[in-house]
Amino acid sequence: MTGRNLPARYAAAVQKGRAIARQEGVRYDETPAWRANERTVEAVWKEARAAGHSVAELADAAANEGDD
Repeated sequence: MTGRNLPARYAAAVQKGRAIARQEGVRYDETPAWRANERTVEAVWKEARAAGHSVAELADAAANEGDD
């Protein structure tokens, strides 16, 4: 998936993390699902930044995920 709409991939991963937190509640950050998703978020972030996407662009994409 390298290079394919990285801001959207980042936003989707962030949204998945939010969903995990809502579902799991307290201590969500100790679950295997959260930890796995956190690694995905970090990997896509690094890939997007290396491809030239700005912090602002990625933050905006994450903030607006699901606002269609």
